[in-house]
Amino acid sequence: MSVTPRIRSPRPMVATSTLVTAVWLASCDDPVTTPPESAPHPDTLQSTAASGGQTGVCDRTWQVRDEIMDEVGKDDCAEVTDEDLAGIGYLSLERYGFRLEGESLWSHPCEDEGSRQPVTRWDGGITQLQSGIGKPLCPMVPLSREGLLAGAANDTTRITELKEGDLDGLTNLWFLSFEGHGLRTLPEGIFDDLGNLTELSFSLNAFRTLREDVFDALGSLEELDLSGNLLVTLPEDVFDGPDALQELDLFLNSLHALPAGVFDGLESLETLDLRLNRLTELPGNIFDGLGSLTALLLDQNRVRELPDGVFDGLDNLAVLWMDYNGFSELPEGVFRDLRFLDELTLIGNGLAKLPEDAFEGLDRLSALLLPYNRLAEIPEGVFDGLGDLEELVLAYNQLDSLPQGVFDGLDNLEELYLSDNPLSELPAQVFDELDDLVLLDLSSNRLETLPPGVFEGLDNLEALALYNNRLTSLPGGIFDDLGDLQLLALIGNRLGTLPAGVFDGLDNLLQLSLEDNRLSTLPEGIFGDLGDLQVLVLADNRLASLPDGVLDPLNDLRGVNLRGNNLTELPPGLLAGLNDLEAVWLHENPGAPFPFHLELKRTDDTNQLAPPPATVEVRVTEGAPFEVSIALSSRGGTLDDSEVEVSVGDTESRSVIASAEASVAHSVAIDSIWDELSWFDEDEYLGFEFVIGAPLVLANPAEVTVDIPAVYLTQGAQSVDGAVPLVAGRQALLRVFATAEVDNDFDPEARATFHFGDRSVEVDLTPPAVMPRAVDESRLDASFTGVVPAAAMVPGVEMVVELDRTDVIPAAEGSRMRVPATGRMALDVVELDTFDLKIVPIAFGSAAPGRNDAVESLARDMAGSDTRGALRPTRSLLPVAEMNVTARERYVTWADTLPDGILALVNEITLLRHVEADGTDTHYHGIFAAPAARYPDYWEGILGIAYIAGWSGLSVSHRIDGQYDPGFPVTVAHELGHNLGLYHAPCGYPDGVDPRYPYYDGSIGIWGHEFGGGDRFGRLLSPRRHADIMSYCVPAGVSDFSFTSALDYRVAISASLEAGPAVARETLLLWGSIRDGELRLEPVFEWTGPVRLPESAGPYRLVGADETGQPLFDLRFTPEETGNGDRGFLFAVETREHWAASLATVTLSGPEGSVVAGGGDGGWGLGAIVTDRATGRIVTIARDWDGVLEREGGFPRALGSRDGVVIKRSLPLARPAGG
Repeated sequence: MSVTPRIRSPRPMVATSTLVTAVWLASCDDPVTTPPESAPHPDTLQSTAASGGQTGVCDRTWQVRDEIMDEVGKDDCAEVTDEDLAGIGYLSLERYGFRLEGESLWSHPCEDEGSRQPVTRWDGGITQLQSGIGKPLCPMVPLSREGLLAGAANDTTRITELKEGDLDGLTNLWFLSFEGHGLRTLPEGIFDDLGNLTELSFSLNAFRTLREDVFDALGSLEELDLSGNLLVTLPEDVFDGPDALQELDLFLNSLHALPAGVFDGLESLETLDLRLNRLTELPGNIFDGLGSLTALLLDQNRVRELPDGVFDGLDNLAVLWMDYNGFSELPEGVFRDLRFLDELTLIGNGLAKLPEDAFEGLDRLSALLLPYNRLAEIPEGVFDGLGDLEELVLAYNQLDSLPQGVFDGLDNLEELYLSDNPLSELPAQVFDELDDLVLLDLSSNRLETLPPGVFEGLDNLEALALYNNRLTSLPGGIFDDLGDLQLLALIGNRLGTLPAGVFDGLDNLLQLSLEDNRLSTLPEGIFGDLGDLQVLVLADNRLASLPDGVLDPLNDLRGVNLRGNNLTELPPGLLAGLNDLEAVWLHENPGAPFPFHLELKRTDDTNQLAPPPATVEVRVTEGAPFEVSIALSSRGGTLDDSEVEVSVGDTESRSVIASAEASVAHSVAIDSIWDELSWFDEDEYLGFEFVIGAPLVLANPAEVTVDIPAVYLTQGAQSVDGAVPLVAGRQALLRVFATAEVDNDFDPEARATFHFGDRSVEVDLTPPAVMPRAVDESRLDASFTGVVPAAAMVPGVEMVVELDRTDVIPAAEGSRMRVPATGRMALDVVELDTFDLKIVPIAFGSAAPGRNDAVESLARDMAGSDTRGALRPTRSLLPVAEMNVTARERYVTWADTLPDGILALVNEITLLRHVEADGTDTHYHGIFAAPAARYPDYWEGILGIAYIAGWSGLSVSHRIDGQYDPGFPVTVAHELGHNLGLYHAPCGYPDGVDPRYPYYDGSIGIWGHEFGGGDRFGRLLSPRRHADIMSYCVPAGVSDFSFTSALDYRVAISASLEAGPAVARETLLLWGSIRDGELRLEPVFEWTGPVRLPESAGPYRLVGADETGQPLFDLRFTPEETGNGDRGFLFAVETREHWAASLATVTLSGPEGSVVAGGGDGGWGLGAIVTDRATGRIVTIARDWDGVLEREGGFPRALGSRDGVVIKRSLPLARPAGG
């Protein structure tokens, strides 16, 4: 649900064709029943009356006949009399079966880009509304009328011609409509009896021309609708007859010109609609004599110039629309005589400048729309005299500055749109005289700062849009005068902090959106004055914590969005008191899903074990996000009610009374919870889950039998039998699951000791809140729990656990209080090498520098303190301990110009790693902002790619709009999982699912764990709600299968690696890919580097030959596979002295066929490896270097100076047949 601020009511839109709300679709069902094939055609029906009587209306076109019969209530066409006909006033033959209410014959392709009144949603997005006068800002694109007509060609209900006498006798008819048929001509004299007709519609027919005298008999006609036809010309005298006409609709035809004098005599005409025709000029006197005209609509023609005086004499004109014609300038004084003009729209004409007197004399103008032009400046005084102006739209121009005083004198202005210009600053007093301003849109500019006091005096402002600018800070008190403000949108800026008290005084604010900024903290009491706030959006910032009570003042809050931050825990009582909540978004945070704990509390006595009866309630410390019902049970006693509720925003339920005999062990437990949310409601509550707490013990037993069914240590994933090996040098969580036959909350002193060599480490264990009756992995407080330091996790370590070192528990004989019963328990701890990871920031050569800079900054952060937690899932979900993360310098690619760009790009990173780090265990991982590519459908939805059991991969770090992708950390871990030999898990419909994966739904299958979240023990990951990191589902955890498989792979690959980099040789680099059955060879380079040959033979073959066909090399191999099933290869074959000169062809063959590169120097062109002259490091790898130079118009700016690089061209082989 969205909440909109109050904005002044829009003015009524001028009357237009019914096309605005209806579309004619030939595929829809017509409500008129077509007669069965066995019946005679309707045109052949005869009267059942005796022969020789009058024929009534039987000879008329059957659709007309049937409509007349319906109007007069006769079942026999011969019984319709002249008196019946004269009594008909309304006759509609509109084809309603071919109309869909609410649809339109056109679309508005730029509408989502428009900047109308902004309204935030729960997700922080902006709902775009129309201008105040109810008009979209972008051009309409009509559907094909010819196509619609052709589609209805076989429709028997469609009228394609009328008979001469079809309308005879309808002498009192005042309304007639034939909308939506296929009429191309009209019989002569068809309207002779319709002298009283006032409204006539032939909209959506197929007229290409009209007879000159067709309307001569219609002297009373007031409204004529000819919209949506195919009219190319109009006879000069066609409107001479209907001289009482008030509304003439010629919208959506194909008129190329208007004959001089065509509107002569229409002295009563009030509305003339000529939109969406093909008019290229207006005769200078075309509107002479139209003194009553109040609305003239000329949008979307091709009028490039306006003749001097074209609007002279239009003394009563109130509405003038001239959008999307293409005139680049306005004649001086062209509107001067339009003293009653109320609305003037000049949208999308390419106006580069305005004459200083452009609007002179328009002192009654209330709406002026000038968006989508090329205005670079506003002349001083151009708005002088527009004292009645209420709406001014200057959005989507090229304004980089505003003159001081440009809006002076606009005392009644209520809406000012300045969005989507390159404004970099505002004059301090630019809005000083706009006391009545209600809406100010400054979005999508380049504002870096706001002058202090720039909004002073805007006491009536209700909506302020500042989103998508470059604001890094807000001046203190910047909003002090905006006491009536209801909407404040600051989305997509660069705000790192908020001044304390910056929102003070905004006590009428309803919506505040701060999405997509860089906020890491919030000042205490920042929302203290926002008691009326209903929507708060803080998504996609860098908030690591929230102040206690941050939402307490917001009693009317209905939606809060904290998605995509760095939150690991929530402050107590975050939602307490928010009784009107309808949406809570907490997902895409490191701590999500956040646990909302349901705990039982005794309230009648501070001594929980005081004698019964006891008063008990359920508490939700965080506050309930919606109403939840809770079922209770009593063990050893009774309850006066077994069901309670916690209402939205409340922190406790009503009380129940628990009774029992004083000597009996007694406890109360939560059995289950449920809510009334619908499937649709679930999308409004994301990122948290209810966790049922331990039973409430009201009386302990006198004796208890203790057992220890399970003990394990976990570093992210562990099965209940402890079968997952542990990683040396990484801290672990120890869980000892002691059980008893009766609920009890004894508090023993427990300890685990870890022995390795001659050293030992002791870890104190926290006992369970209540010792459960069975193993319960779902709660950390259901086991003896302790954090084992990394120093104790070494190969060969042994463990001893003692549960009750001071004999607090009255343990019965046979209880088990030690693990193992005797001796020590050996732990399976595996030593792994340091995980070396090089982050490669990737820049697209054609992308905006700012987006590339953001990626490079993120790479440096990942190699440093990792403030955004980009590697947190990698460290917690994959089997790594020590990591060595470094950032490479920027790498430039042109892969966005290729139809399979991400596969091409990961192959570039593979080649890059081969050149720089082959023979080492360093993983190369490229990060990049999703490109605005030549193939957007291909890139849309792609998050990453990596080779399985390989050394290279990619992840999208920033979305196509340049904003950081909060799902990026999980993507990195997923792609690195592929590098560690993992295939996909079956959730989210990925390709390449591992058939051995043990859990059918892709869930982690066991209780996972990760440290962090504010609790020293970290948090648990549900086997039901968390999907494996190798699936396409979230939230992500790791299964025992994936953790163990990746660990085994790391052990195996470590043993197979050679010590140190390989020796450099003179080689040929041979690389390519196989995708969707297509073989591709990339440019072949000579390169000094390590040799790389196939490890084993396979079904694919690479053969290099000289001009005679003599083989120079012959490789058989199996390509590497990516996680989505694409395949690639890279080999470096040691060359012999003559190879470079004699190599003529390279042939790649496999089950799909073969491709050959060679035989000339055309086709693909020559590739290039460009290196930095100073460092020798690769800057870019281009497949078609000449094409890059041509597209860039010279040496690419992204590569720096031409003198600073060395360009090595590929061998002159032609483009392969596969690509």
